[in-house]
Amino acid sequence: RDGLGVNDQKQQGFCWVGLHVPMGRLDAEGMEGLARLAAIYGNGELRLTEAQNVLIVNVPSEGVEALLAEPLLARFRPAPSALQAEAVSCTGNRYCSFALIPTKTTAQSVLEELEQRVELPHAVRMHWTGCPNACGQPYMGQIGLMGAKARHEGHMVEAVKIFLGGDMGADPKLAVLHDKGVPLSQLDDVLERLLIERFGARRRQVA
Repeated sequence: RDGLGVNDQKQQGFCWVGLHVPMGRLDAEGMEGLARLAAIYGNGELRLTEAQNVLIVNVPSEGVEALLAEPLLARFRPAPSALQAEAVSCTGNRYCSFALIPTKTTAQSVLEELEQRVELPHAVRMHWTGCPNACGQPYMGQIGLMGAKARHEGHMVEAVKIFLGGDMGADPKLAVLHDKGVPLSQLDDVLERLLIERFGARRRQVA
């Protein structure tokens, strides 16, 4: 579903390559670079996925190796980590007045921290949204996070509600509320425990 990596097209001798866009955030420089790669290695066409990633299509099989060697793919990776692969986020309070937290920057920071702490046997789909309008579809994630406010040490702080159990497979279901107020300052620790207890993560050994 994440649409990443090198995949054979129906047209013999051609592939499409799915690249991960961290938190779905594309700036002008990144977009220009992707368009350049699509023109060089494909037919100039880029496609965007529901998981906020990008596809370069109609790549001749003999050109795949050169495409994968492009420096830009250090930023837009064809094989991101198990946490990054299916992470989806709404725009957050930087561009939306309804959002209660900065979703994209928070999500990226949290995922990078968790990557240092744990390793996972499989991808875990996280959906982040800034408010109850749920543009980031938190109910569809294995872990859903919704921007909120919570009282912490006598003050109201930025927080998230955590939902668990969303499934878009053969037996689809919505995630259900697990915790209604986790301060962002505690989110790394809370998610680390959840990944270990619910998703088979293992703590990385400290050298």
